[in-house]
Amino acid sequence: MREMSNVTRFRLFLVGLFVLAALATVGVQMRNGFYTRELGSDPDEPAHAVTALMVRDYLASSLGTNPAAFATQYYQHFPKVALGHYPPVFYGLAGFWLLPSPSVKALGVLQALLTALLVVSAAGLMARRMPWWLAGLLALGWSFMPLMQKQSSMVMADSLLAVVCLWSLIAWQKFVRSGTAASSVAFGCLAALAILTKGSAWLLGAVPPVYILLSRAWELLKNWRLWLAPLPVALLAVPWQLFSSKITARGMTSDTSAEHLGKAVTFYLEALPRSLTWPVALVLVIALGAILVRWHRSSEEREDDHSSAALVLATLLVVFLVPAGVTTRYLLPMFYPALILVSCLLWRWQPWSVLIVALASIASVDLPEPQQVDGYSEALGHIHRVSRTDGDLRILVVSDARGEGSVVAEVAFNKTSASDFSSTVYRASKELAEQDWLGRNYKAKATDLAALSTLLNQREVDWILVDYSVQDDRRAPYFGLVEKVLESSAWAHSADLPAIRTPGGQGRLALYQSRNL
Repeated sequence: MREMSNVTRFRLFLVGLFVLAALATVGVQMRNGFYTRELGSDPDEPAHAVTALMVRDYLASSLGTNPAAFATQYYQHFPKVALGHYPPVFYGLAGFWLLPSPSVKALGVLQALLTALLVVSAAGLMARRMPWWLAGLLALGWSFMPLMQKQSSMVMADSLLAVVCLWSLIAWQKFVRSGTAASSVAFGCLAALAILTKGSAWLLGAVPPVYILLSRAWELLKNWRLWLAPLPVALLAVPWQLFSSKITARGMTSDTSAEHLGKAVTFYLEALPRSLTWPVALVLVIALGAILVRWHRSSEEREDDHSSAALVLATLLVVFLVPAGVTTRYLLPMFYPALILVSCLLWRWQPWSVLIVALASIASVDLPEPQQVDGYSEALGHIHRVSRTDGDLRILVVSDARGEGSVVAEVAFNKTSASDFSSTVYRASKELAEQDWLGRNYKAKATDLAALSTLLNQREVDWILVDYSVQDDRRAPYFGLVEKVLESSAWAHSADLPAIRTPGGQGRLALYQSRNL
């Protein structure tokens, strides 16, 4: 009876921790400006939000019809859909979540809940090796670190990826302890789920071999149940990978492996202490070094420390070797495993050292500046006020990926219904030029005023929005051509409105109305 009581108390503790972590994350989001800014703090953020809304609108209005036809129609009006470039799991979850309330704020709450799941999962792992209250306090405290603050305050798939990767780690640890077929299949299913959330989750495939090498657990290779883990990945994740391989390849940089490695080493050597804080980063390096040097550990230590270290090292292998660019969010899958490894090693060494490192981390935290993306909703409001009709508006946005995405998201999330396609946004980067996902292989579609005027007439463009918050060196060549066509008598200058974007800068949004309206 007493044991059941302890289990019940622990479950209540986790529930309370989940609620507290969710509320704390909402507070962080408010501090960082999520609920007051517009989408566009990252070029991919509007794409994730609009794609989630597309799935929601399909479920709400067109379930049972051809999904490909619906997606094509949706993209024609709101051209910021990322399904194909990114896998479907996050969009399925977010689309279902948006059914009662299709709003950006609802997506913010979803991010807060995912962060809370991450906190509770990490606390549950650590509670096996230290007091509950300390495990919960540490897990909650980590959610305030710079990298977590940044990710929880954006609509991205990375938080869900981090949750599923941590669950995969739990399943792997269970397999190491029990060797059962169920735990092996569970690891494989969670790995497949992670890959279908974001392609970088293929890093989980490196966890078993890295773990076996670190711990010298050669006996695992003789357990036939280990080889059940790849089956769910082969059945669920590989078909999607093959289907989308040509699309996802466009997101790879043109760097050679050596060039990418050089850039990645330079970037992540600076980013790791900034993301984890320098005390934790220092202890992590020492911990990984100790694990690599000292292979003679007890089985209990091997199960936990080496599993966490394997996920950390697998993540670093991917970010260093795969030429997909460099960004701190690629470190998120290893974020909590790294902190779990550090805390548990310190606790076993000297319990008070955990508090020393925690306090040093708090003292060295450099909080991110609140994000600002403002001006696009006001510009669209002006367009609707001045236009004679709200229906069948066609707006050309001349900006960069962030500005284009902000306008598309504002229009999409302000639709009157799931089947409202009365407004169309044209992205200059797609309509006036041909280029890949990363802006490479640029080729202009219109090279002179006559060609551009013909293209605008074919698209029946009613409004042109020129975004001068884009820095001069980041403006595409068509900016100048658009400015020249706007000098003609076919267009009337309607307004100049302020625009603010951080990081980036500030400027103005110039609105031009077709005289044919």
